[in-house]
Amino acid sequence: AVPYKTPEGQEMMTLPYPFHMDLIKPEAEVPRKIKSDKLKAEYGFAVSEAGQVAENHYIKVKAGENWDILVKADISTLKDANSFNALKLALPVIRGHSKAKVKIAAFLLSEPYEVNKPYDFKKIGTTDIGVTILPIQPDDKDYTPAQYFFLDITKTAKALVKEGKKEMYLAITTIPDRTVDDGHTVRVDFDNKAEFYLSVENFVE
Repeated sequence: AVPYKTPEGQEMMTLPYPFHMDLIKPEAEVPRKIKSDKLKAEYGFAVSEAGQVAENHYIKVKAGENWDILVKADISTLKDANSFNALKLALPVIRGHSKAKVKIAAFLLSEPYEVNKPYDFKKIGTTDIGVTILPIQPDDKDYTPAQYFFLDITKTAKALVKEGKKEMYLAITTIPDRTVDDGHTVRVDFDNKAEFYLSVENFVE
């Protein structure tokens, strides 16, 4: 008998040994480069739900002692919603809590504020537009200089740019959350003399 010979070009390719297939490492993703630019954000002042006003004050949520800081952000130079990948509010923090992490968030104001005048907390949005977690204060000492933490407010910023808005008015406060702060009553102090700003991020091709 004449032995069978596979026609040229139709040879079966060698298959990988099945037990080795999971051992093949995928190619590592190369992080995309990001370019960051700054836009002006103006620290306004601090207000309490009780109608108090202060040039500088911690933020805190506690019955009878609710304090927020108010910030105005200039978004007039953002041409359209596709002109940026991310927009983050940079906050110069001096101190968090010595025993617990702290959740802080930004809320959109329905109306602009007037400097050094009380603000009606009913005009502060009820849904946060950006959240971040501050770590336990290192060694229970103030940050010197202030340490920047960022609130990602991209989604809301894009929506406002689409509407043709030129400014964003925000309230920044703490959010009680036992999964974060273990039930502690927490507060955050800012350096009101330091720079508050928006970080505009774009991918560099």
